[in-house]
Amino acid sequence: MAYVTLLAVGACGVGRAPLWSIVMGAITLSVLTWGEERWRETLRRGREVDSEWRELAALAWMKDMPLRAFGYFLQARMAAFIVAVHVVHNLFFSAASYVTGVATGWVWGIR
Repeated sequence: MAYVTLLAVGACGVGRAPLWSIVMGAITLSVLTWGEERWRETLRRGREVDSEWRELAALAWMKDMPLRAFGYFLQARMAAFIVAVHVVHNLFFSAASYVTGVATGWVWGIR
């Protein structure tokens, strides 16, 4: 299904569709490929790391150390980072497909 999405984004490139089609292709790829085992496992590990930092933040808060608790809470961002990497990864391939479509349209003399 991911190949069909990349083919559709490439077709948008041939037709010189708005650049939003790249973003929509990346979001579609993210939704389609999120169920793969490697992404689920990576997100699960990220959540475990986040929960450990949040537990440390809760302990520091109970000991009346709000600045240290806030610092620990800021460390608990691994899951958000993993999601961002996944979307940017798909955005790169979607943009590459769009550029390939634009080049193909130029070679074929479309527009």
